[in-house]
Amino acid sequence: MKYLLFLLLFTFTTITAFAQANTWGLGIRLGSPTALTLKRYIGTRHALDINVGNGPWGFSENGYGAYRNNGVSVMINYLLRRQINDAPGLEFYYGIGGMISARSYYYDKRERYRTRGGLGVTGAIGLEYKIKGEPLAFFLEANPYVELIPAPFWVNLGVGIGGRYIF
Repeated sequence: MKYLLFLLLFTFTTITAFAQANTWGLGIRLGSPTALTLKRYIGTRHALDINVGNGPWGFSENGYGAYRNNGVSVMINYLLRRQINDAPGLEFYYGIGGMISARSYYYDKRERYRTRGGLGVTGAIGLEYKIKGEPLAFFLEANPYVELIPAPFWVNLGVGIGGRYIF
């Protein structure tokens, strides 16, 4: 966990030092997962979205047991962005990526639990609204998730809303 925090701090410090105007967004996402979100806008049609936060599990069970907690997750998606013609500042986006996670689950009825890592494929589909003349954007997003390890083909849908400061 110390290494993850160091990596995040180093990443954000480096990004801030080399950022060009209006190509980065840093904010908060509420929902599933609840996360710190970093978005790199690449031209007018692409973006890279990174979310580090509290797991994506809205449902309490998969093939390994009932979850004790939501754990921590890192979700990265590559996005394709499209402006909505009749709505200035509003864009539609979609993309694909992956997620790594760690969460604890109960594996028997005696309340014993263990922590297990997870790896899966994520998608993203959403709307983002940038306020004209202000460095703020708000978004609504859905993220389907298909786990590969440890519960192959376990499917979940995360939904979140949030905002970012654009710099």
